[in-house]
Amino acid sequence: MPVDIVEPPAAYVSSTSLTSIAIGVNNPLSWGGDGPFALGVSVGVGLGTHLVLRGNVAWYDKTRSELDAITNVVLHGDDGDGGRREGGVTAVGASAMYFKRRAWDGLLLDGGIVIKHEDHIVYDDFASVEFVHQQTIAAGLRGQIGWSWRIGPVFAALAVGLSTNYVRGQETVGSVDYVDSPRMTLPVSRLEVEPEGMFRLGGVFDL
Repeated sequence: MPVDIVEPPAAYVSSTSLTSIAIGVNNPLSWGGDGPFALGVSVGVGLGTHLVLRGNVAWYDKTRSELDAITNVVLHGDDGDGGRREGGVTAVGASAMYFKRRAWDGLLLDGGIVIKHEDHIVYDDFASVEFVHQQTIAAGLRGQIGWSWRIGPVFAALAVGLSTNYVRGQETVGSVDYVDSPRMTLPVSRLEVEPEGMFRLGGVFDL
């Protein structure tokens, strides 16, 4: 007796693909401070319905002009930071993401590793330490919880969490005018716990 094979609808096949690739861009909610530019790019590979392996790279610009620094003091008075800044933070990371509903849709849990390189200079004539140049590398673990909305091939995700990082490197401090006061270079070795946050937009390609 012949048996009819019924093919599932195309929409069903697309939404339950075992493997997918997603590309997203995000504007992190931490580290960026008051720099004018902070952008990250991530690529995720879906394994099964709920698991995604993700890698990302991000740049957080801490540059601030002298005019911006003066404006900050005028607006905030003694609480304002009057320092001119240069440099920023480069970060790379890898993580495993679990989605309750399906890849890039619903409740999400994200846990992984992150490595950050910071090269950042602050010039502040009115501070007790006028010149600070920090050159450090931080490695640690991060975890986030959030929600992702997927409509067809497009998704938007929002998450918050914490990262624990071991920071090593050096910090050079002294006067803005090197002639007035010699600068000292001090070793940096510390453990940091920082809040994490992200808002990501991107596209999903089912395979």
